[in-house]
Amino acid sequence: MVTKLKSVFHSQQLRLAVKALIFGGFLVLAKIGNLGLFPVLFFIFVASFLYFKPIFNPTSQLNNLTLLLVVSIIFANLLNNFDYFLGSAVFASVIFYLILGVKDLVLIRREAWSRFIALALVLAMAFLFFNSAAFSGLVLKTVVLFIGYCLVFHGVFSSEGGSASGGKNRTLTLSAALILLELSLVARLLPLTSLNAASLVLLGYFALTDLTDGYINKTLNRKMILTDLTIFIVLSLLIFASTEWSLIA
Repeated sequence: MVTKLKSVFHSQQLRLAVKALIFGGFLVLAKIGNLGLFPVLFFIFVASFLYFKPIFNPTSQLNNLTLLLVVSIIFANLLNNFDYFLGSAVFASVIFYLILGVKDLVLIRREAWSRFIALALVLAMAFLFFNSAAFSGLVLKTVVLFIGYCLVFHGVFSSEGGSASGGKNRTLTLSAALILLELSLVARLLPLTSLNAASLVLLGYFALTDLTDGYINKTLNRKMILTDLTIFIVLSLLIFASTEWSLIA
């Protein structure tokens, strides 16, 4: 019986791996097609088909899928070096595999994997935001980034259960997304590399989600706030220390 269950489990994982490879393959084809309208639409269609087949628990990872598609296409447009693009395609395929694994209840510790997916998407979005070639215009960047943060936080806070549903979920989502957006705008003004600035935003995301978890679970106290604030400050200083600072003449 145990052997049979293991066989079923591994076959499900193999099925998801094949879907992830197909996802990555059509992303590469879209890039080879110079990201024309038809190749991009066909890539989105294939990814959606793979996600919704089977039609089970369809809304659980829909926000993450939407963000992954947008981020994947932007990275494909941004990266002219094909080797770098292939790296981003592998990254996107792995995230797609995890999204399917959480949606189809294949992965163990799905809550932890959902958090990892959200973390990876936040890092990718922040990196694109700090790369000037990603979008034209700061206003457009800011609006798109805010929407992306809202989608991520909505998914994270919804998974916390009924205590963070309805109006409370919307309030938490908008508040956290706005705070993280403000941190992103501040980081943009600093002489940080795209990766360092994205790492700073990631620290803010960690702190916000941890504090919000404490608020939702009614475990938020002064010690937790001070601990998260201290960790954020110390790691931020390490990021600043790794940056070359110079006076502007």
